[in-house]
Amino acid sequence: MITDITSKLSSKHNLSYDEMSYTMDEILEGRSSVQQTANFLKNLTEKGETDDELLAMLDKMQGHAVHIEPKRQGRIIDVCGTGGDKMHTFNISTTAFRIFRV
Repeated sequence: MITDITSKLSSKHNLSYDEMSYTMDEILEGRSSVQQTANFLKNLTEKGETDDELLAMLDKMQGHAVHIEPKRQGRIIDVCGTGGDKMHTFNISTTAFRIFRV
């Protein structure tokens, strides 16, 4: 079905929340190939994402996220970003990690 969804996107049609939710399950559960996923994301980006599409993606990613329970007392700081901002900026997360590690 991801192929049908991708075709719909290539025709510049918006997806319903349920269509996006189904597609995200296909991707996150490994039922779509790398090429299918790439084609889907390419067509979605070219069409432009709607609020409902983004909400469905967010809901599914949160549902599939691995929840951790660190065995450490006190505060924990996450210094990792998603990277790839293509702004040619300095990546501070690696530097921050090295400083905090000491």
